[in-house]
Amino acid sequence: MTPNRAARLCLIATLPAGGSALPGAAQSLDGTWRGTTTGTPSAGNCRAFTFDIAIRGEAVTGSAKTPHAGSPVQWKITGIATGPRLVLRAESADRRLRNPSTRRRGELRSGSLHLEQTSSKACNPTRSGALKRG
Repeated sequence: MTPNRAARLCLIATLPAGGSALPGAAQSLDGTWRGTTTGTPSAGNCRAFTFDIAIRGEAVTGSAKTPHAGSPVQWKITGIATGPRLVLRAESADRRLRNPSTRRRGELRSGSLHLEQTSSKACNPTRSGALKRG
């Protein structure tokens, strides 16, 4: 057993039956989330992402698309969720892209899942947005 897994099992064993260490603790991220991040079309590479993701426990999967000349670019989304936060990776096999992989971090705030791109210095301001359940 890895130290990380042992620490998680220890934490789970100490939680009350409801699964939360504190009354009113953070909501679960489990479910389907959809929304669009900001983009800066004049910058070329920094187009808005439209996300459709599912979170089940720690696993994050889904898809996204960005507008592009001709047809939209399709992205595969994977990631990990821990508590009210997550880390996403978007990857595309589209040959029109210079950067076929991006990363984002997210956090549950006021019922929305707020995302911010963390992998590109070229997008200024960085792409960000809020996804809604459903």
